Amino acid sequence: MTRRSTAKTDQSSTGFIIAHTRIPSGENPARVSVIPHDAEAFARAIYAELHRCDAAGAEWIVVEAPPDLPAWAGIADRLRRAAA
Repeated sequence: MTRRSTAKTDQSSTGFIIAHTRIPSGENPARVSVIPHDAEAFARAIYAELHRCDAAGAEWIVVEAPPDLPAWAGIADRLRRAAA
């Protein structure tokens, strides 16, 4: 959480937010992606969005946590490993 709030206050950094249920307000809309909320579609979309962020030179990326449900377990595991 500290990392996110630090990045949001640094206007010179390039960051992106990837959401699926809670769409943040007050952010640069070009830096906020809203992707599907069902696990299968989210799994397909997240990799494309992460690639887009990387290609745009993202210094930080915030991904809304997936639901704690069995269908989302693999996605949550991959996101945890990517963040480590």
